[in-house]
Amino acid sequence: MDGPDGVRLAVVSAIENPEPGCPCCGISPERLLAQMGDVDGVVIADFEAGLGTIIRMGDDPVDVVVIVAEPTAKSLEVARRAADLVHERHLGRVIVAANQVRDDDDLTRVTSALPGLEVVVIPDEPAIVSAERRGEAPLDTAPDAPGVRALVELGHRLVQPASEAGSVA
Repeated sequence: MDGPDGVRLAVVSAIENPEPGCPCCGISPERLLAQMGDVDGVVIADFEAGLGTIIRMGDDPVDVVVIVAEPTAKSLEVARRAADLVHERHLGRVIVAANQVRDDDDLTRVTSALPGLEVVVIPDEPAIVSAERRGEAPLDTAPDAPGVRALVELGHRLVQPASEAGSVA
């Protein structure tokens, strides 16, 4: 599907020929990445939450692994374990998307649990929730909302070399 802003979306959740891997998403992460090969442009793949995707990725690195972490104990523990796996296996640069951050205490929880990692703060944003409920893109309905601007910043970080990226946004 082609979006109005030139973004092409591929939905890979339909199960037509089940094979080993993640049956919930129809194709295993490592198989999807292998089939992508060399692509002219940027590919962003949103995989299932948790450690399963990272464990199944094999040893083929990617450019960036975005770990979404909310400021809760359980989410931060999973994010820490995911970051450790990515580093141990040399799978790529890690960016932490600190999601649904409400205040400085939330940000401190994230940065304390994941020290030394590049963090992009995604504030708790009612405009994103509202757009999602209506089935609309937040970028189209509320481009100036703080949470939407933070997601745009995350997009910029994904294509920016690590040497140019900051530590906390």
